[in-house]
Amino acid sequence: MKLTLKKEYTSNPSHLDPLEKKEKGMITSIPTYKKKPSLLGTLFSTIAILLPVALFAVAIPYVIMLGSSVLQPFIKAANFTVTGNSSAFSTLKKEPSLLKASNGNTNILIVGIDTRSGGSKLLNTDTIILASYNPKYNEISMMSFPRDLNVNFPNTPSYGKINATYAYGEIRKKESGMEYLKQLIESISGQKIQYHVMVDLKGFTSVINFLGGVDVNVVPGFKGWYPQGGKYVSVTFKRGMNHMTGDSALQYARIRHVYDADTYGDYLAEASDFGRARRQQKIIQAVIDKASKVEAFQNTKKIFEIMGAVAKNIKINRVTPEDVEAGLNILKDKGKPASYSIVLDPSAGGGGRLLRRGSGTLYTIEPTAGRSNWSQVKNFVKDYYTSPGLVTIKKPIYVYNNGASSFSSKLSSMSSRYYYASFKSGGTPKGLPAAGVYNIGGTISASTAKYLASAYKLNYIEVDSTVTVPKPKNCYIVIVLGK
Repeated sequence: MKLTLKKEYTSNPSHLDPLEKKEKGMITSIPTYKKKPSLLGTLFSTIAILLPVALFAVAIPYVIMLGSSVLQPFIKAANFTVTGNSSAFSTLKKEPSLLKASNGNTNILIVGIDTRSGGSKLLNTDTIILASYNPKYNEISMMSFPRDLNVNFPNTPSYGKINATYAYGEIRKKESGMEYLKQLIESISGQKIQYHVMVDLKGFTSVINFLGGVDVNVVPGFKGWYPQGGKYVSVTFKRGMNHMTGDSALQYARIRHVYDADTYGDYLAEASDFGRARRQQKIIQAVIDKASKVEAFQNTKKIFEIMGAVAKNIKINRVTPEDVEAGLNILKDKGKPASYSIVLDPSAGGGGRLLRRGSGTLYTIEPTAGRSNWSQVKNFVKDYYTSPGLVTIKKPIYVYNNGASSFSSKLSSMSSRYYYASFKSGGTPKGLPAAGVYNIGGTISASTAKYLASAYKLNYIEVDSTVTVPKPKNCYIVIVLGK
């Protein structure tokens, strides 16, 4: 539908919802749609069961162990590459393991393709997430790459938005778009990718409903306009824990026209593409939480219903019985992994330090160090996948001096090296314990404290009632430097 603008409104702020634009006289009517609204990349949450542990340890084993004759239709539809059948488990390696990068992590690229009604397919990948499983600390870290990142397409002089990379690769050579995108993500992140998944997103609501809905902690609360049935409808998400059906989870992940929120700052955040990316990650986490509860997958019929809902809409590069067994061992031996998530937007690592707005008229994001200089971003990504808590836990780390030489210099060095964290001097109070990294936050900060202890060659101490150490307010980790 064509919108008619009045002359006095030469600009049309995209953050205003349609009703507000009409009230301000900017448009003559609220737009309607002849086609059903697109299922944007935000719907890729179905592939949460394909994250290293959730995929290999929950859904796929049930199907494989029921036999290859039943599995083959799903393999064919989903482009799975599965070696062997249920009998293959008798010849598994003694200690199977997932493929790993040089740092020991397993990285999986998750891509959501936009789809339209009528059978046509768009090739923009508006959802791009690189998830990394760290076996040392049993953690899964997710990083969303905004669609507006300005990138140099591999092996060409051309630049464009990252969400066009897949399409660019397909134009160069059919069926090569995913490998082309994978090559680009590896080049700007510095991380080698072991597995990749591409999702055509039509099965989203069915999967959520098959799981009985998901529970999502909505922060902040907000209101917005959502395209449905050829018109806009008002939807509200109240702050706090919300139980969501497939339809409401779809709205939460996809909505763009936000017009009210808990605060003005929240409104600006939720109305942006970055806010939408953060909501995508929340839905993924909710699906992982639900899928990791074994009882949710003990009903064989439900497993096949779920697989049937998503199989035609998923492509994955490889899955072997060894991968499945490795995932089962992780879940059995270590339990459900802790999870972290961030968006690689201009606020990552401190406002403007890593990324900035591009210089062109079209809105893009590029490295602050220069359009083609991703070195700082690579270092940040490496740190995040090594110790995600250091990036995401926004609590100060207090550093105390118990006889250390050049204390100020050492504190300054810490702050410079981990610029995205907050290191504060605790001074030199009496009665300090021996040098070490003291974890006073329990399981929330344990892996971060262990990482810092290893980085600075200090002892790691889990604080309990027998350990005397300063405990500043709003602090999870205390570092004591000594001689």
